[in-house]
Amino acid sequence: MNKYYRSAITIYPGMNESKSDMLISRYLAGEISEAEQKELKAWINASAENRHAFEEAVAIWQKIERPEPPSTPPFNEFWAEMEDHLQADASDAVPSKQIRKQRAASFAAHSPGKIRARWLLATAALLAIGAFFVLPILMNSDDIVRYQTRNAQQLTVNLSDGSTVELSAASDLHFVENERERIAYLSGQAFFRIRTDSRPFRVVTYNATITVLGTRFDVRTYDRQTRVSVEEGRVAFAAHAHVSHPLRLSAGRMSSVRGSDLPSPPTEIKVVDVAGWRNGVLHFRDMPLQYVVEDLQRRYDVNIRFEDPDLTTLKMNATFANQDISSILDEIGLIFQLRYELVDGQYVLSR
Repeated sequence: MNKYYRSAITIYPGMNESKSDMLISRYLAGEISEAEQKELKAWINASAENRHAFEEAVAIWQKIERPEPPSTPPFNEFWAEMEDHLQADASDAVPSKQIRKQRAASFAAHSPGKIRARWLLATAALLAIGAFFVLPILMNSDDIVRYQTRNAQQLTVNLSDGSTVELSAASDLHFVENERERIAYLSGQAFFRIRTDSRPFRVVTYNATITVLGTRFDVRTYDRQTRVSVEEGRVAFAAHAHVSHPLRLSAGRMSSVRGSDLPSPPTEIKVVDVAGWRNGVLHFRDMPLQYVVEDLQRRYDVNIRFEDPDLTTLKMNATFANQDISSILDEIGLIFQLRYELVDGQYVLSR
């Protein structure tokens, strides 16, 4: 937990503060197991301070919780647009100020002594709705800048700290900085060139955080997975569920976090392939055909469906360089002995 949000509590023997925070968060999110409930109960009973911290978190959660569904926090609606930005009425790929005063004010109304409980609520929200864009609420910033792209779009942006970000198709980026740190909240895929600064630069996805001072790397966050590929320098890569176990990645290395797992062991990649998508090159390595198709839909703004669901699990290894969608589908057909046809504006893949 960030030192700015700590308050005095008694740690139950064998349990650190991060563990107790996670147990409370899982309880609030309705995802706590029977074994974790016993552990949480023991921690609560260890001291009056612990019990107070728990009751405080529950009280605030109940005050701001929406009636339906019971486990959904009120900032679900607040950040719902993050999942909807690819709809047909999405705005063009231009930056806009996202000043979240109304929701931030609802949190600011609580006393300073409740900051830790607010932090727990944010963590619980991550578990409950899978949304990671709750954190700016706690930064007391009114200068969050947003950039987004739709299908078949790419965008290069220069951040206020001097860093550069290249957004891939169907991606969304929120950026905020203060005197201590720089944070980019990413949904989709982006290549980062980070300007060296005394402040750390963090890229936060729904399930992981990448921390650097100055480097070049690619982050891809789709399909409940975050993948990091480093072109230059080094990064620290940590799953939100295992923040105390970051993985150090150097140039030419790649790792991924699926769901709440630990980062996968680093694998070697060609530096020139780190973000080939920036130059129209798509690399697929042992990738299920379902994920390949989803990538193609984002890249080319087309609809593709499978006539046979069993086709989705076929594993594909291929590279496509600046090809149109028809030639790519032709190659997929040759690899797997498939055919495709255009039916009512959709490409249909079948045997």
